[in-house]
Amino acid sequence: MLAVGNIIYAILMAGYLHTGTADASIRVWTWAKAVEGVAYFAFWLRPELSPTFALLIPNGLLIAAAVGQTISYCMALGYRWRPWLIVLAVVAELLLAGAVMMQVSLPQLAVLMSLIIAVLCGLAAFILLRDWSKLVLLRCVIGIPNLLISVAFLARAWVGANGGTLTVFTPSPTQTMVYLGGYLLLIVNGLGFLLLSKQKDERQLHALATTDSLTGLINRHAFMQEAERARAQAKRSGRPLALMVVDIDHFKQFNDRHGHALGDQALRMFVEATGQTLRAHDLMGRLGGEEFAVLLPGTAILEAMDTAERLRHTAAAAAGGVTDRSYSMTVSIGVAQLLDAETVGEALVRADRALHRAKRNGRNRVEAHAVHLAPFTPDGLGAAPGASSSD
Repeated sequence: MLAVGNIIYAILMAGYLHTGTADASIRVWTWAKAVEGVAYFAFWLRPELSPTFALLIPNGLLIAAAVGQTISYCMALGYRWRPWLIVLAVVAELLLAGAVMMQVSLPQLAVLMSLIIAVLCGLAAFILLRDWSKLVLLRCVIGIPNLLISVAFLARAWVGANGGTLTVFTPSPTQTMVYLGGYLLLIVNGLGFLLLSKQKDERQLHALATTDSLTGLINRHAFMQEAERARAQAKRSGRPLALMVVDIDHFKQFNDRHGHALGDQALRMFVEATGQTLRAHDLMGRLGGEEFAVLLPGTAILEAMDTAERLRHTAAAAAGGVTDRSYSMTVSIGVAQLLDAETVGEALVRADRALHRAKRNGRNRVEAHAVHLAPFTPDGLGAAPGASSSD
């Protein structure tokens, strides 16, 4: 049952690989289940094999399968433990080979293998359960059975070390617990890893749908969704919310002159520099091409204009090393503060109008759609409601 079950799961995962995402962790897990199935099949054939092969082949394959599954968990969860796990596998295989060559008794070999499998299952449980901040139900569903199997094999080793005569075929309550646990682990691990892989695929698809691959920023659709949530929160708290639309000046000419590769590099440098200027809770997204939007929670129009000025000066120094000749990047920025009754889209239109005015007035400047400036009127910025102002 264990042999057939593991091989069937390997076939199912191979089909998932064929029709779904070709993820490396799934490949490793699929091969590990196939090897585990062959290992149990070799245990079943053990009376038909020579004594040395009957001990080395099934036990060696079982170690390889357990390490392979643990490596697949590390790969799926992003942990960089693979080299250490490979070293652990080599050490375990050498211990097994040494024990077989020294012709230790079957009960002693059972104790050694029980300890090895207990360590490997315990390590898998630790990998799945170690990060409490990211612990979710699915990881608990997979990790806890691995922990229980580790405890069962430790009990098996304890029984064998204290005078028990355990071998693979010895009938006993401990053996029954181990085999039933192994079958439970087969089902839970199989379904669990399949769901874990599905979740990972869904996260990747969501990232592709919401993230700009060149800059790493969220795209226009995701920005509008996040901005609407921020608007609703600002409305509940009574705090202001400002919006900037940023456009890199003459970027098309730069692309035509230097090529798209350097243009992409300039965009990435601009985004990196801008990220150092903005606050951690500010939201920046790429609207398309060389145009970006920035949402500034808890920020009124005058403070937003100050932030835009800092961003403009930062951009000028951001791309000096993009080409062999010095390249000074300039940006035009339109700023607007959200009104109580308007949506983010409506405020974005006002900020975009201010941006176009900045371009008409010579570029490399900040303009604001100034419905909020009349009450302040500092340094000539005041205007009648609905008027506009610039820096």
